[in-house]
Amino acid sequence: MSTVIVLLPARDVCVTRDWDTYAFPFALVPRNGDREIETGFATLKTLPGATSTILIIAARDTLMLAAALPPVQGVRLRRMLPNVVEEYLMQDAQQCHFAVAPAARGETIRCIAVVDREWFGMVLDRFAEAGHRRVRAVPLAPCLPVQQVEDESAQIKALAGTADDLDAELAADAEPNTVQATATVQADAPHNALKHITALIVPVAQSSPVTADELAPPYTDAPKVEHERFELALRRGALGFGFSVGAAELDTTLKHLSHDADLTVYQLQYDNAPVTPDADASALKTLSWQTLARSAIACRFDLCQFEFGSSGRGGAAARIRRWRMPLAIVAASVAVALVTVNVQWLRLRHQRDALTETMTQLAQEALPPTTVMLDPHAQMASQLARMRATAGELRADDFLTLSAGIAHALGPIPAASMASLNYSGGALEVSFKAGTDVDRDAFVRRLAAQGIAAHLEEGKWTLKPSPSGTR
Repeated sequence: MSTVIVLLPARDVCVTRDWDTYAFPFALVPRNGDREIETGFATLKTLPGATSTILIIAARDTLMLAAALPPVQGVRLRRMLPNVVEEYLMQDAQQCHFAVAPAARGETIRCIAVVDREWFGMVLDRFAEAGHRRVRAVPLAPCLPVQQVEDESAQIKALAGTADDLDAELAADAEPNTVQATATVQADAPHNALKHITALIVPVAQSSPVTADELAPPYTDAPKVEHERFELALRRGALGFGFSVGAAELDTTLKHLSHDADLTVYQLQYDNAPVTPDADASALKTLSWQTLARSAIACRFDLCQFEFGSSGRGGAAARIRRWRMPLAIVAASVAVALVTVNVQWLRLRHQRDALTETMTQLAQEALPPTTVMLDPHAQMASQLARMRATAGELRADDFLTLSAGIAHALGPIPAASMASLNYSGGALEVSFKAGTDVDRDAFVRRLAAQGIAAHLEEGKWTLKPSPSGTR
């Protein structure tokens, strides 16, 4: 399983530069970890493909705190975290994303990382759009080398209630741009857990972003500028922090940090792209980009937790990706069905128009005097009825037709038993004298045989031509 590791610049660099043209340092670890790591610089769209992606978040964008947490997990832990660290934040806790470092069973003092929620989500979305599906984000500070002490858990407990020993001048020079602490960790704790500080000097790109056709390290071969700056990432025990410092203040800052602690300073070095800050060269060690990348792989502190974890944003995206092909098939089937229905409808409408035109022509040929044909069928039926009436042919609803039909349908009923006959509107009303025995069902059947429909209401029979036709 191959893995690509990407070192992200600080948030302000990401905001001021175009993501599509900015060259990110990357390291590609092949499926076989024993093989040589491939390193280089690439834009977001030209990063090499890999099974998984690890993003190293700048120390300046990650606030790391130690706090006592109850043994809860999931949604309950997420709801509790803003209240636990709210006093250390200068911005609204609801705008921050929290992640908790893994700990041994039974530990109550945990390391908590805080990043800006909107920015962190934007970074993950950008990489997801570029095709990086399995993404893990780790803070830069835990990836720095550190001298081992007897018990690392003691470091976290020692740091839990401390305050920062940097003076106000250094705090004013720092430029945290994501989440800032009103107080960071320091030192009433045992000195043996806090006496080691590891610092990493990361250059800030001064040149303009490169294009995809001309990729080159943005940190090298850049002319010296008056206000050249560096990102300083520091690890103290299990926690860490970072800030931006100018080249002129770099030596002073490092000396200040080494007053009450053993300071080990590293400079980040890429292949054929060494960083040479104006600091005391004898006090600097070199940390290769390959070594930092391997440390990021080994780091267990994943910032993609809760809504950004596998069951949150990533899990939802993965579920959508699994349904992408079935949904595409369903959409294609619906589209084909709609096209088929519309084609069939157009064909039937064409046939209807052709039949209507044929009927119109036939009606006009049969009825020359008729010039306007609105409804050929109705007009033809009406004209035929008038022609039959003119020729003396009886209609089905004429009085003579109805009276002849009832005469044939009386059967055993005496004709003298009829009390009255009333013809009106094509219907014949018949009433029988009181006491006349009329078998209703049999009478209705005999009338139906003559093509007459009968209806009995209040002692009167209403006779009309049967809709099924004449006899």
